[in-house]
Amino acid sequence: MKLGRLKSRHPPVETAIALQTSDSTSSTRWRESWDQAAQNGGNLLPCIETFPPGFDLPRRTWVSLNRARTNCGRCADMFHKWGIQVSSACDCGAEKQTVHHIILECPLRKFTGSLEDFMTGREEAIEYLNNLDIQI
Repeated sequence: MKLGRLKSRHPPVETAIALQTSDSTSSTRWRESWDQAAQNGGNLLPCIETFPPGFDLPRRTWVSLNRARTNCGRCADMFHKWGIQVSSACDCGAEKQTVHHIILECPLRKFTGSLEDFMTGREEAIEYLNNLDIQI
């Protein structure tokens, strides 16, 4: 018994024609999606139409700044999840060492400013990241 191919639910030709005849561009659709997420409380940063603050920093600092902004970086909690480290505890005694914990809660490393300082690329936040005893 020979089975024929299943009919595509979204044939590429139809998709291409729809894209060609559409008045919107990918950037306008992206902008609309971003604005909708912001209305629902999903975005802390405004829509980026130019390079974000800190874009011109050295790569290592730029990476650390973005890790602080996204709360996703090199910390004991992530190393534990990846199976690199046995424990997710912070050396200050906290149960989990997350980027958020390091920046805002850790008595050994806490930043004296606010999370907004990382979002706007303030000099104090950049200096803090450069002088931090661990690389996030």
